[in-house]
Formats: sequence, C-alpha cells, structure tokens
Amino acid sequence: MITPWYIGNTTVRNPYRLKDGLTVIANSHVEGQSLRGREGDRLLNRLLGQAGIVKFRSDMPDSTESAGRKWRVAFNRLGFIYPDVSRVSGITQEELGVVDGITPNGYRLVEAKSVSGEQECFLRALSGQTLTVKLADKTKFNFNPLNHVIGIMQKIDEATGSTALSSLELALYVYATSPDDDYGDLVFRILDLRERRSRADYKNRFDKTELEVQAKDRGMSKPDRFKEYLDTNNRYLRATGMFLSKGRGLSLVPEKQSVAYELIAMPRSAWGSPQSIIDQCRGVDLPTDNLSVAYKVLREEVNCLRSYGVDFDLTGLDSSNVANVEQKRHEAEALLEKAKEEEYARNQKNEWLEISIYLDMLANRRYTHSLSDDKDDEQELMIPRGEAPAYMEWTFWRAFLAMNSLLSKPYEVRRFKIDQDFFPLSTAPGRGADLIVELEDCVIAVEVTLTENSRQEAAEGEPVRRHVADLAQGYPDKPVYGLFIANKIDSNTAETFRIGSWYDQNDNRSNLVIIPLTTSAFATLFKAIFTLQNPNPQLVTKVIQESYKIRNLFEGPSWKREINKIVNKEVSLLQA
Repeated sequence: MITPWYIGNTTVRNPYRLKDGLTVIANSHVEGQSLRGREGDRLLNRLLGQAGIVKFRSDMPDSTESAGRKWRVAFNRLGFIYPDVSRVSGITQEELGVVDGITPNGYRLVEAKSVSGEQECFLRALSGQTLTVKLADKTKFNFNPLNHVIGIMQKIDEATGSTALSSLELALYVYATSPDDDYGDLVFRILDLRERRSRADYKNRFDKTELEVQAKDRGMSKPDRFKEYLDTNNRYLRATGMFLSKGRGLSLVPEKQSVAYELIAMPRSAWGSPQSIIDQCRGVDLPTDNLSVAYKVLREEVNCLRSYGVDFDLTGLDSSNVANVEQKRHEAEALLEKAKEEEYARNQKNEWLEISIYLDMLANRRYTHSLSDDKDDEQELMIPRGEAPAYMEWTFWRAFLAMNSLLSKPYEVRRFKIDQDFFPLSTAPGRGADLIVELEDCVIAVEVTLTENSRQEAAEGEPVRRHVADLAQGYPDKPVYGLFIANKIDSNTAETFRIGSWYDQNDNRSNLVIIPLTTSAFATLFKAIFTLQNPNPQLVTKVIQESYKIRNLFEGPSWKREINKIVNKEVSLLQA
C-alpha cells in the first residue's frame, strides 16, 4: 500500500471558494497571463486579498506570497486554469491553451448559477483528474481518485448493501490505496476493521492504534497525514454532488448511485496522457451527456419527487433531444432539493438538542463536541476551521426552523448556500439580512457576527440598520424587528441600535427596532423554549418587544445589561 494522497488542496479546504478566486481572475486584467514565479504569485495574492478571499493578519504579512502560489496550484490541479505542459511530450502549449488562462470548465464554474451547476463542474474536473503515486517497488502509478473511491464503494455495496464508508475506512483503505491494490482484498480489510472496531470498548483508542500501526507499515513517521487529508478529500468529493456525509465518513447519494457506477465504466484516455490533460481542461464527458442515461436519471428523479408528494409533468417533453432532457433533469433536481430541504426543516424540532450544542460551541468558540463518552470521532460535532461565520448563520437558521412557526419556506429564510447535506457553503452575501424570518405577526431580520471588539459597530452598525429599514419597506402591514447577535455586544454597537434611527434619501426618519443579544442569551432562550414550553418563537419576540420598550431609560452599556435581565426574567417565569 501507499502513503495518503489528496484530491484538492489542503490550503483551499473549501472547494466552493475556488469559484470566487476564478471569478476574480476572469474579471481582472491578468486573465490569460502567466501567474507563475514570484511576480505571478504576488499578483494573484494581491488580487485575492483585494477581493477579501484571502485575509492576512496585519502583524503577520504573507511576505512569501505563498497564498497566490497555492491557489494557482489548486486551479491547475482541477483543470480550471491551463497547466504548463512545456515538459510534457506529445502536446504543445499552443494546442492546449495559454498558461494559467481559464479553461472551458473553469469558465463553466464561473458562470454557474446554482449549487448543482457548480457541482457538475467539480464532477467533470474530478472525473478527469490524474494522481501519481509511488508504489512499493518505486514505480510510478497514475490513476483517477474519484473512480477509485466510487469503485471501492461499489464493491462494499455489493458485499453489504450500502455504499457507506467510515472516516477510518476512508483514511486507511481508500485515501491511502490505489487501483493497483486488489479491491477484493480492500473490501476484506474494511469488513475486518468494522468487526474488530465493533468489539472495541474504546473506539477512539482503537482508531488511534490502527492509524499508528498503518503509518508504521507505510514508513510514515506520524499518522497525522491520514486525518489531515481525510477532511479535504471528503469536501472535494462532496462538491461533486455525488456523495453524502455519514458521520465523518461518506456514502453515495442514493438517487445518483447508478450514475456513479456508469461514470466509472466510461472509457477514458490513459491517466496522465496528453489527451487526459486536454479532457480535464475541457471538462470530461459525463454519463448524463448521453441521451439514454440522461432520460433514465430524469425518470429516477421524477420517481424520487413523487415519494415526496411532488408531481412532475413530463408531458410534451421531446425525449429525443438531450438538451431538452437535461433542462428537465435540472428542473427536477432543483425541485427535489427544495423538497428535501422542506423535510429537513420539519425535522429540526427533533434536532433542538444538537442545535443548542452548536449554539454553546459558537458562544464559547469551542469548535468540536463529542456526543459519546469515549469521544468516538464518528459521533462528534465539528465546526470546520475558518468556517465559524458560515456555521453561525447556519445554526441560527436551524434554530428558527426548529421553532416551527415560519410562514416562509426554509430556502426563503436563509440567504447563504447549502450543500446536499444541508451544511453551509458560505456566508450570506451583502445587501441584506443574514436571515429573514417571517412569522404570523411580525418579521425578524437576523444578523449574526463573530466580531466582538470596537470594530463591531463600524462593521455592523450601518449595514444592519439599512437592512432592517429596507426590509420594512416590503412589509407595510407587519412590524419588522432586527435581531443582532454576537458573542459579545460592544457598547458602541448597543448605543447605535438603542437610538435606532435611519434616514432615507428624502431625509424621512424611521425609528427601527433592533435588539442586540449575545449568543449565550439566545441559547438560554432557545433551550427554555424546548424544555419549558411548546416550540415557537413567541418568547424571542417578547424579549425583543420588552427590550425595545425600555431603550429610552438607559444608555448603551446599561441597556445591553438590562436586555440580559429580561431574558433571564422570562426564562424564570417559565420555570416557575
């Protein structure tokens, strides 16, 4: 067996950020220019920094310009920009495309209008990717990692009736193996691992020992690389839309399982050949590019929609035209995503305890939480490194869904994107509240932030007031409240919202209702709602209303303390 490999880039851990980086290049004067060498690294580094995609601490400037180089390598690795093939025989740079220019599949990603559209670009990219590993006899072996993962899942499915693989199984027997290994032997090892782990009293201790033994067998000084590459590989695979999370492991999306098996059966150019490089940059063919497969997938998605009670009419469809079938397939897929999200929303009331744990994790900036006594990693809640802002919006979205009194659809409440597992892909874009919660008697514009110091008022004071004022224009018959949530409320922020005034372009003044609340105070309210009364947001709206009534009796610092007292009083009344 070999040492662990990785698909994407351990610096750009969230593959969906690559679209933002490519968009910056596409809209700049450097598109089609070489981004190599120190000057190229510095140039790309500066562009990414100016767009806010890469952030550096002011006291630790990135003097090596390494971020620019790492992002370029990430683009190259997935065929989103043209690689330098001057040392590759059988192909010329002119034949391929200008070095570091955006490829056809790269432009397809830039122009994608939906998450499913982006996922198709990643699927084409990963379907054409070549990895090179060194085998035990020192020879080099080229293979496609996506095909390898699906191939093992297919064999596991045949043996067990499920494609699911745990994080340990992926780390040891998928991400540290290749098609040069015998798949029958790999399946045997995976099943043996499962049986031995099921008998272990302490799962984490068992996992640690297995990783240490396997690292030693592979000549690795430390087993850390197994876990280091696990998260990155899982993210890039999920970005194809073909995989679902199972704990910290993966399985194939059930309705896409047959397509996955068709995908690995498709003939491809030899991995690492000049033609394979051309194919990846162009965006390799998928099974659904074929008319019969596309129609088969469409029928499967229509049947899946019907299981959710959604009828999808195929009357009048020209099934002899692949473009028409593809268009219908994308329409069905979009409806299926919405149906699944509505089911997810209905189930959140049953997930309130997990949501409250996430609230506590965010409030305490503690980004892992074990759900088992022996700290089994498969039973662990985790907020990925660098993604706490997105997870904060996501957690509050789930909290309001759990209260089960919304008039809006769940996808109308959130303004951030989610993946097929309903995890956040990014934070909400600007020019609006993070969440828009419409209730029967009011609308709440929810704004959350992890900023805690004096910059909080400068960053949030004007936008939050503007968002609430703009939203109020769309709801003339309902009161619109602003709920600003942070781990710590700066007194300047509290004072700005206490005054709560906003002038439009005609100097008409609005008195806004914006209440600052700490994450821990909201967590207290949320837990009280689910442990002491029927799950609904009335307690939240009551705290907002009571806090607004007393705003003129205090100044900012004392007002925010009084708000916490109101929260504690309302919870105490419920407990009485």
